[in-house]
Amino acid sequence: MLTLYYMLFKERLKMFSENCNALNYNIMNAELDHSDFFKDTYLQVSNSNNKFTRNVLFFVFWTPVIYCVPTPIIDLCNGEYRRHHPLTISYPYDDHSPGIYEITFFLQMLGILYGDMKKFANDCFFLTVFRIHTVYLKYLSASMRSLGKEFGKYDDAVVKRKLITWLKLHDNLVRNVSELISLYAPVICIYYANLICMVVFGIFTQIKHESGSLESIGLSAFCFVNLFQLYMQCSTNEEVGAEANKLASEIYNTPWYEVNKTNKDIIRLIQRMANRPVDITAYRAPTLRLNKESFLAFITSTITAVVAFSKMSEIHQ
Repeated sequence: MLTLYYMLFKERLKMFSENCNALNYNIMNAELDHSDFFKDTYLQVSNSNNKFTRNVLFFVFWTPVIYCVPTPIIDLCNGEYRRHHPLTISYPYDDHSPGIYEITFFLQMLGILYGDMKKFANDCFFLTVFRIHTVYLKYLSASMRSLGKEFGKYDDAVVKRKLITWLKLHDNLVRNVSELISLYAPVICIYYANLICMVVFGIFTQIKHESGSLESIGLSAFCFVNLFQLYMQCSTNEEVGAEANKLASEIYNTPWYEVNKTNKDIIRLIQRMANRPVDITAYRAPTLRLNKESFLAFITSTITAVVAFSKMSEIHQ
C-alpha cells in the first residue's frame, strides 16, 4: 500500500519538499531575530532523527528474521523439516518439496522484511517532517516574542515591515501544514489498517498454531516495534499541535496596544490565522486521528480483543 501511495503522490511530495526548502531559505534571510536559534534547533532535530533511525533500524531488521528463522529450525529439531512455513499460504505447487520449500521460505521472509523496512522508511520521513514543522513553530514563537519587545520602541514603519515579513512566513507555514495533513491522511488509514491486520494475524497465529518460544518472541517483538513506531507518530503529531497553541498564546501576549491602527490590524489578522487548531487526522474523521489519546484507545481495544479471543479459544478447546 505504501508503494502505491508513493507512486500516486510522488509529484505532490516533491513539491512539498521544495516548499519546505523555500521556507528554510526565507527564514534564514528574513529581517527577524533568532535565525541562529532556528539553525541550531534544526540541526539538533536532524541529528536526533539520525540517531533514532540508526538505533531503531536494528530492531526493525531483526524482528522479522527472528520470527521467520525459528520455523524451519523447530521443525528440524522435531524431525519434521519442511512441514511449516512462517506464513501459512496456499500455493498452486508443492511448497514442501526440497528446494521449493527453501525458496518459498526466503521469499516469505524477504516479503515481510521488505514491507517492514518500507514502513520504517515512511515513518522516518514523516517523523522528520513533523519535527521540522515543530521547529518552524518554535522559531515563529521566539521571533514574535522578540518582535513584541520592539512595539512602542521603534518606528511604526519598521515594525510594520517586520510584521508583514512574519506574516508571510506564517502564511507559508500554514499552507505547508495544510498540505502535510492532506498528504498524511492516506498514511493514517494505511497505519490503522496495517495494525489491525497485524493484531488479527498475531492472535490467529498464537491461537491456531503451536508456535515455538522463539517464534512467539519474534512475533511479540514485531508487534512491539510497530506499536512503538505508532507511538512516536502520535507523540510527534501532538507536539505540533501543542507548539501551534503556544504560538497563538505568544501572539496574544504581545503588547499590541502600543502600535498604531495599521499594525493592530495586521496583528489581528495574524491572531485570526494562528487561532486555527492544528488537528492531524485523516479526512477529519475523529476515529482516524493520530495522538496519544488515540494511541491509548487503540491499545485498550487491542488488549480487549486479545482477552476475548483467548477466552473463545479456551471455550473452543
